Amino acid sequence: MVSLYMSLIPLFVSSAPKESDRYMTVRSNGGLNQMRTGICDMVAVARLVNATLVIPQLDKRSFWQDTSTFKDIFNEPRFIKALEGDVGIASDLPQSLQSVPRARKHFTSWSGASYYEEVKQLWKDHKVVHIPKSDSRLANNGLPIDIQRLRCRCLYQALRFSDPIENLGQVLSQHNTYTTEAFGASKITWKIYCSSSAI
Repeated sequence: MVSLYMSLIPLFVSSAPKESDRYMTVRSNGGLNQMRTGICDMVAVARLVNATLVIPQLDKRSFWQDTSTFKDIFNEPRFIKALEGDVGIASDLPQSLQSVPRARKHFTSWSGASYYEEVKQLWKDHKVVHIPKSDSRLANNGLPIDIQRLRCRCLYQALRFSDPIENLGQVLSQHNTYTTEAFGASKITWKIYCSSSAI
């Protein structure tokens, strides 16, 4: 519990992110949970390479057979606001960069910080780098402590579901609680009835 609490405190080992004209676009792939962890990995990668992360596109072709966008599923304003001291996040590319050539890079799976130091070179020739897949692109161990904390803050503080989904979850949760309590009361009543009948 202490380690999780410490992960949520915005402490830094490395210096805070600088203003950057580098941009990173991402297509998150896989199922919903895989996309969630992949998005938070890309937040950490954006910090490592000092790039502004454009709100990711959600995979609509494999597991995610749905036309929903990021803001349909997640609370986009909260996501941007919660991470503004850690990494730059933009809703879209600036108009001046919409049509510029983009580098396309498949990051190597389970890569560490040193790998992303080398990847920075991509932005020497391109303002925008596109990442076609977000799953398992970052190592779980051996990363700077501030990067690990950033991943945790992203998953547990920043990346929340949109209000309609959160509200529906509350309704379902309350309904399940009521159903469970009612079922429990029925079982007790039935046991009392059976016991009294036996007498």
